[in-house]
Amino acid sequence: MLIKTAPPRRHDLRRLQRIYDKGDHRKALRLALQALRDLPEHADLYALAGSCARHLGDTRRAVKLYREAIARVGPSSDYPVHLGHILNDTGAFAAALNAFRSVLDLRPDHPAALHGLGVALLGLAKPREALTPLSEAVERAPTNAAYVATLGRAFEWMGLYQEAADSYAVAVSLDADGIDHHVALARALHLTGQADAALAVLDAARRVWPGDGRLVDAASVIWSSLGQGDKASALRREALTLQPENCAGLMNFAHLHDMAQEPEAAQQMRRMLDRAPGDADQMYLRFALTKLCEDLGDYDQAYDHLTRANALRRAQLRYDPAQDSGLFEQMKARFRGAEPAPEAAPPDGPVPIFVLGMPRSGTSLTEAILARHPDVTACGELEALTSLVRRDHLHAVPSGASARALREDYLSLLPQGARGSGFVTDKMPVNFKLIGHIICAMPQARILHVRRDARATCWSNFRHFYASTGNGFSYDPADVVAFYKGYADLMAFWHRQFPGRIVTLDYEALVKDPEAQTRTLLEKLGLPWHDACLTPEAADHAVRTASARQVRQKIYTGSAEGWRRYEPWAGEWLANMIP
Repeated sequence: MLIKTAPPRRHDLRRLQRIYDKGDHRKALRLALQALRDLPEHADLYALAGSCARHLGDTRRAVKLYREAIARVGPSSDYPVHLGHILNDTGAFAAALNAFRSVLDLRPDHPAALHGLGVALLGLAKPREALTPLSEAVERAPTNAAYVATLGRAFEWMGLYQEAADSYAVAVSLDADGIDHHVALARALHLTGQADAALAVLDAARRVWPGDGRLVDAASVIWSSLGQGDKASALRREALTLQPENCAGLMNFAHLHDMAQEPEAAQQMRRMLDRAPGDADQMYLRFALTKLCEDLGDYDQAYDHLTRANALRRAQLRYDPAQDSGLFEQMKARFRGAEPAPEAAPPDGPVPIFVLGMPRSGTSLTEAILARHPDVTACGELEALTSLVRRDHLHAVPSGASARALREDYLSLLPQGARGSGFVTDKMPVNFKLIGHIICAMPQARILHVRRDARATCWSNFRHFYASTGNGFSYDPADVVAFYKGYADLMAFWHRQFPGRIVTLDYEALVKDPEAQTRTLLEKLGLPWHDACLTPEAADHAVRTASARQVRQKIYTGSAEGWRRYEPWAGEWLANMIP
């Protein structure tokens, strides 16, 4: 902060500036407010006082003081940028948009305003719109690691995990001391299926910062996905020791442990909740306390914590159910009467098996079964199809050249290790929205729809915290019910539109009689029988979903009706589901 305007002699503003620069913001604020009594039009004083208030955590006063500064000099200064940053920090993203746009109207190449605008758009859950200003900010300030990392966050939000990993890698190269950049890079690499590379990033960072719990906790997530439950558990205990007040870490710890046997961690959760933390920390704590209460058999309290945590998560994601319902209707309108791609010669590359359906319907278990077949390579949840459709094919039915382009581009984006396989699985559940694109562009592909009891599916979504942002419908009963009914309606449309092209697997039947159902499944997919398919718990591929723990167990029926424990509290809205 630099005061430029000459003051009356009785106010030594240079001294005030020195006090501010030394970090004594409380004293600087007091002196600035005193000076403003004699200098009510001094814009720089208002801005300095606003910055002091921000440092002191008094954001309401900071916003008011910056508005006073802007009223005196207009948007030609950088004060609207400072105001926008404060508004972003407080979650007032719509107001922040106006502040940044007032600057960009006059100076469209202002990097800080472009970055702030992108952050505000991310806060409003508009990652696609955020990409343009964030990319422009990076173009104008390519050595700013924070700008590059925020661009990576936008890519990650959109499910473009390789692009996110590339951005985070640049951020690490620009700011090697930024631990959060290392964690984000590892997370993105993990999401692209590069678990070994992700662990290497974390191992290197841990050698530099051995006492940072964030790195340990991130490693535990990856080891858990690889089926190394004991190692993951030990790492999460270590992370909790290093950072006992890391609320996200407490949630991760609770997920892996019987909390009835962890009284110290349970007490820590309750103490932290009593301190009235911010919304994000409260959300993590309530998810952790949900697990604690379940382990103690107190389902009344568990449901209370869960509903509160979910409400906070929904507000954080700003989920708009109209977007999903609108997309469902668009798909039906666009593909009504569409013709599937004609049968082609056997492809040079692998045959995709799209394992799809509602999230939490059993797609992870199904992929694990197929992964045990020697002719199949499991690729997990790939974003390739979604990204390609968004980029080039969302508004038209693929045909001719566009169908060939979609098919060839999709196969080119498969993981390198999968390209020599006979079959590959793509277990992105919400690819059910894009069945029309698959059938019209990939005649060789198999489409496997996993179906589960509606109540069990909807409850499982409502019960789980998703680290990714793609399942925003999961956190409110009305949203869950509406999304499920939209999904069921769209699947019925696909079956009518493309009869015989979709293989359906019933989850309840599978867990009740695994061998009979697996034999039938392999036959329908054109795969020979293989005994190893009956031991999906031995699959060695990474499982990067909320089902990671269940997949590492032998097939069992216990989870199919877990929702019944909550029937006294959730039964009313679950009764709206189709059994």
